[in-house]
Amino acid sequence: MPIATLEIEWYIPLEGFETKSWYGIQVPDLGILLTNVTETPGLSLAEGDFEIQPGVEIATCGFPRGSQFIVRDGRLQQLTPTLRRGIVSAVYPFPIAQPHGFSIDVMQQGGGSGSPVFRTDTGLAVGILHSGLPNENHTFADPSWLIAKWLKEVKQNRNPRLNKARTLDSLMRPPQHGQSTVNWSVL
Repeated sequence: MPIATLEIEWYIPLEGFETKSWYGIQVPDLGILLTNVTETPGLSLAEGDFEIQPGVEIATCGFPRGSQFIVRDGRLQQLTPTLRRGIVSAVYPFPIAQPHGFSIDVMQQGGGSGSPVFRTDTGLAVGILHSGLPNENHTFADPSWLIAKWLKEVKQNRNPRLNKARTLDSLMRPPQHGQSTVNWSVL
């Protein structure tokens, strides 16, 4: 797995949103960043209705204990993320087309926030982990439809221009001249 240091051009945290009634966390723990690298791999976000249902098999890929698994005894131990598997245990406020949040039966400790949750049958990302209960086997996530909607709004309202953006592939080679596109990522 190649590792590259990326420069962050800017970062936008979600500070609030308006809705008639909302049963998820008051302000979902999300941020969008723009990097100086293009042509990076990404996950497809599930935007359809009823993608998140109790009992759906999911997996999450991330660093469930933050740097504690990466460095042990003062030495680099692990660079790759940890894959965990479980099910959607509940959707909030109840099973609806676009739930306000959901929980999974996979324990994530500090460091796992921001990890994608994806369906094992389709590979579509259905959410991003944001928190858990101490010593409990329940982890909470923000739904992908909300992330996709916010990402579209940010893209429409911002006109980023990157003069020195490089492709991920070219980070190992000297810079090439040419036109770049923008890479959008969700934290």
